[in-house]
Amino acid sequence: MPRIKTFVTFFVCLLCATSLAQTTAPTTAPSGGPLVISATSGSATVHPGDTFQLDVVITNNSKDTQKIDVPNIVWAAATDVPVFTIPGWPARAGIGPAVIFRSVAIAPGDSFKRSWTADVSNDAAPGEVAFRVGVPLHRGGEKTWSDPLTVKIVAKEPKVAVANPLYDAWKGQEKKTVKFAREESRSGGAPMPGGGVNTSQTTVTDTCTKVADDHAEIDMAVGDAAAQTLKIAAKLMPDDPELPKVAGKEEVKIGDKTYSCTKYTYYTGSDIEMGRSGQGLRGRVTIWMADDVPGGIVKRDISLTIRVTYHITDTLQPNQ
Repeated sequence: MPRIKTFVTFFVCLLCATSLAQTTAPTTAPSGGPLVISATSGSATVHPGDTFQLDVVITNNSKDTQKIDVPNIVWAAATDVPVFTIPGWPARAGIGPAVIFRSVAIAPGDSFKRSWTADVSNDAAPGEVAFRVGVPLHRGGEKTWSDPLTVKIVAKEPKVAVANPLYDAWKGQEKKTVKFAREESRSGGAPMPGGGVNTSQTTVTDTCTKVADDHAEIDMAVGDAAAQTLKIAAKLMPDDPELPKVAGKEEVKIGDKTYSCTKYTYYTGSDIEMGRSGQGLRGRVTIWMADDVPGGIVKRDISLTIRVTYHITDTLQPNQ
């Protein structure tokens, strides 16, 4: 087992090394033997935390008719930097990654190819890491090595918060109020009285009470219930599920007026926004936004499933 783990660790490094050359030309063993080792990767550079594919090819360029028997194919990386790992294969510090999988006999003119995915350590330091890729031959421990391969690790660009269109739509709109006609349908769960879908209507009133540099505060009142304050962040991280993502352009007609809208989708965990307890679950929100409405929202759809599926539609009341 210790030997296998050692080989495993060696291999991974090799993988990575190859990876850095997006289209690495075949690297000939410096000993001048008949085997030519080449390695290519789909990535020109890698970043900490990346996963990349590595393709390794061994070609028999021998002029005679004999196959070259490689009893245990091993790619070994001449490095002690545990930067790369191959899922499923452990790494051993001080040796580098390696993999043994099976023996193979390569006929003259033929090639043997394998592909793997390798993971770059999340704490890998930016810089270049050099590897030599090798395979042991059957004759008395002889080895064939490639020329050094270099993997370039580049630091990821730090994520930067981006503008939240829900906040931007309320800038300059303090004390403004908009009203929506809300229709809520409930299906699933316990049977509804009379069967089918249970539907109710009410009114939702949104009033902007504050617009600060980092957030806006909106008092939301559902029907006759007391208003509750919803805080909308000025900026969110790009991968935040609460950041509205553009989903296209659509026209929405309400009464006699047609609004040219940008459609967005996002997820909310706010009980205030959903008008009910989500019990820790997020609702999926689709909104249609136009420039000439305080708060921007012309229509809002919210879908939430707990044991019952709730579908909530808020439609801007006409003449606002």
